[in-house]
Amino acid sequence: MFSNLGKTIHKYRLIRNLSQETLGKQLGYRNGQFVSNIENGKSSLPNSKIVLCSSVLEIDYNILVTAVLRDTHENIINECTKELNEYVIRKQRVPNFLDYI
Repeated sequence: MFSNLGKTIHKYRLIRNLSQETLGKQLGYRNGQFVSNIENGKSSLPNSKIVLCSSVLEIDYNILVTAVLRDTHENIINECTKELNEYVIRKQRVPNFLDYI
């Protein structure tokens, strides 16, 4: 999920009174669907579009970079937690053969 980036873009898009379609077209997309996907956390903004997007939104690009980094950090933590939980469940289900010796 990319909720930090989505919330950030949504916030500044509304402050600048831009529609999703307008922002999408200024970023080089055909319409606002990609912006909608970003704002809903379904997609991330390609790194190559961060500077352009920050320029269109009239914000420092570090604001978007920070949001992307927060999302990345949360995604890594979530994935590691999921993997750890699955590992623990597997360990509980599979008896250790040494227990029977």
